[in-house]
Amino acid sequence: MPSSILEYLDEYGDISFGDRPFGDADSLVLSQLSYLKYDDFVRDDKEIRLRDIKPDKATGNIFGEHIYGEHIYGKLNRELFDRLIKSRRYEDLKISHYVNIIDKEAETQFSAVTFLVPGIDPFVAYRGTDENMVGWKEDFNLTYMTQIPAHRLAIGYLTDAASMIDGKFRVGGHSKGGHLSIYAAMHATEDIQDRLTKIYCLDGPGFMKEMLRLDGYERIRDRIVKYLPQSSLVGMLQQRDDNYTVIKSIGVGLLQHNLYTWRVEKGELVPEGELKEVAKIRDDAINDWIESLPPESRQKFVDSLYEIISGCEADTVAEFMDRFMENSKQIISSYKDTDADTSDMLRRISRKLIDCAKVHFMNELENILS
Repeated sequence: MPSSILEYLDEYGDISFGDRPFGDADSLVLSQLSYLKYDDFVRDDKEIRLRDIKPDKATGNIFGEHIYGEHIYGKLNRELFDRLIKSRRYEDLKISHYVNIIDKEAETQFSAVTFLVPGIDPFVAYRGTDENMVGWKEDFNLTYMTQIPAHRLAIGYLTDAASMIDGKFRVGGHSKGGHLSIYAAMHATEDIQDRLTKIYCLDGPGFMKEMLRLDGYERIRDRIVKYLPQSSLVGMLQQRDDNYTVIKSIGVGLLQHNLYTWRVEKGELVPEGELKEVAKIRDDAINDWIESLPPESRQKFVDSLYEIISGCEADTVAEFMDRFMENSKQIISSYKDTDADTSDMLRRISRKLIDCAKVHFMNELENILS
């Protein structure tokens, strides 16, 4: 069976960082660990060892309040936690400066944590989009906003974390967490930027073209480590920089976004070479579609879709999926009941996406036949 970060810990968990230095597989481990819910255990910016956390005393339910996080990855997160607290490599791992903010009114979902392990540079980890629906809305806002609330929070968090760390450190995250890592790093002061050894972006969305022209981005570009699975969708959104590496995943399609599906062999991520052709056509079409729309149209499209989905009154993805059939019917009904202008706008913008996809497909077909 192909190895993942869980098998990586089985094989290398008893090897100290002194004998095997921090590697890219370790960045996956810590980025995934940032998804755990530490709210019941970490308070007042105090440090706590991971092994001193007692999950069996956690309160709440498996869908949001429990330490292992959302039910989709809860079982795998439990296995990750158990391996870490039993490993020599991470036996003294400490958690510090944990922040978790959910604000429906401000359309904000933000969480970050700093991991401290003796013998290696501290790792500032930003959580990606979790099970809260408001987090997905914030992701959609990236299509028309140059700065979302999580961006501002990420800069502030990095500034605070850097003030509590002596010397060099790393920053990283998965999905939106990886995107926030780059954003915070490019907007940090030069003093903080000089202390960053690596910035890990694991299948995180890219940036609008104007962001890539900033001096702050150019100063950190050579320390960005961006990994994408071969059928990446999330990580290729607005990705206009070729500064990334494609790796193998045992997942299918969108499921490759899950870090537990990424291949790890001999302690290293397994390179793939290039994105799959069908994924490239899809990703280019979506990016061209986004850029072809004026910002006000993107906002209207995103807000209208979210308003329709919000009618289901589900705060989390789990709640939405629990009543999937009923919610799907309600979405279809709500779409039909939208006013004529909104309905027409949704149709026109959706049609533009189809047109972009056709152009890229025909271009690729022409390249194959020529």
